Amino acid sequence: MRPIDADELQEYLTDLLLNCESWINSTTDEEILTTVNANYKSFLEVLSHVKDIPTLKDIPKWISCEEKLPEKDGEYLVTLENGYVRSLGYSIKKQGMYPKGFYHLTVNGMFAIPIKYGIVAWMSLPEPYKKRY
Repeated sequence: MRPIDADELQEYLTDLLLNCESWINSTTDEEILTTVNANYKSFLEVLSHVKDIPTLKDIPKWISCEEKLPEKDGEYLVTLENGYVRSLGYSIKKQGMYPKGFYHLTVNGMFAIPIKYGIVAWMSLPEPYKKRY
């Protein structure tokens, strides 16, 4: 699937209609009817396809840690200074074994190890995979 920018598509279609209007004003009646009919059919075909395109949910974007930190507890993807990407937990305040900030849970989940340095950016996790029927 190739995501599209609906605003850009709307702008393109609006420009197309404006160009058609200016062209219509400079042609003869028979040319107008032929062109309007062809463009109208094309426009309806495009709109029928656009209306069936599912709306994309917010796509997570990388956010610099210098710019902003997460506002709620959870799991996030982070980019480390060395370029690696990994999943880490985040807590907005110290809660039991969970330290404030980013942390890594040990394999057995018994300890949360704080990660204080080396994280340059973070993003929310994407939606989990859903099977299409």
